[in-house]
Amino acid sequence: MLRGDYTERSGFVLENVDNVLIRGFTVRDFGDKPVTAAEWGSGSLVYLQNAHYNRIEQNRLVNGDQSGILLADSATT
Repeated sequence: MLRGDYTERSGFVLENVDNVLIRGFTVRDFGDKPVTAAEWGSGSLVYLQNAHYNRIEQNRLVNGDQSGILLADSATT
């Protein structure tokens, strides 16, 4: 399990890498503040920047602020 406490914006961060496998994790509680019915934070449980040909499979994503998996300038993931 990769567990945050809402002090880090993202759980897994893949930047400028290729061919990474993330499998079988529970990732939870990342972002800049806990999400409530009235307020959303920002952040993601898995963030990819300029990352290509990566595999993200059989993971459990729980209580992320804005997105479970966010891709920026990434493809074939």
